[in-house]
Amino acid sequence: ELLLPQELSEPAAYYSVLRAVAGGANRPKAIAERTGIERNSVAGYLSTLVDLDILERAVPFGDNPDRSKRAVYRMREAMFDYWFTFVSPNVAMIDANAGDAVIESISEEVFATYLGHWFERVCGGWMVSQALSGRFEVPVASVSSWWGTDPVAREQVDIDVVGADASRKRLVIGECKYRNSFDETEALRTLERRAS
Repeated sequence: ELLLPQELSEPAAYYSVLRAVAGGANRPKAIAERTGIERNSVAGYLSTLVDLDILERAVPFGDNPDRSKRAVYRMREAMFDYWFTFVSPNVAMIDANAGDAVIESISEEVFATYLGHWFERVCGGWMVSQALSGRFEVPVASVSSWWGTDPVAREQVDIDVVGADASRKRLVIGECKYRNSFDETEALRTLERRAS
């Protein structure tokens, strides 16, 4: 609560933007609708938060970062993500010494989904380290994710981690699952379908 006012002249507006992003609004239009801030003004707030490394502007693998219309904004800084996802909406209850009730109200599914997003980033870092150690046939220098429309299934899909060797036009792709158990065979089939 003290950090943003020290860095920014309109902390309340930035708080609103961060709450909206933590709450699932990840495009300027959705953020503007959720915050009540004019859409033209939202761009400036987002740019500042990206410059401060609190948010990041992500585009699907293969899109030009400067021109992509499919960009989304997401939390880059884990502390801010946790605060605005779990603490900020419950400050009144926490201040009233009802923190245990807040913890109990957060379902395992919601918390696992939250951790799953961060697990994908850990997997991306792992993929880069493995590639730099020579463990892949494809020399991967950077990793991102991909999302878009599957032309065969005609539905929105994503690939969690994608690394490329642009010179040879080869990819390493992966699916990240933050679960106690899952069907590896089905996950592999799905990934093979999405690879094209």
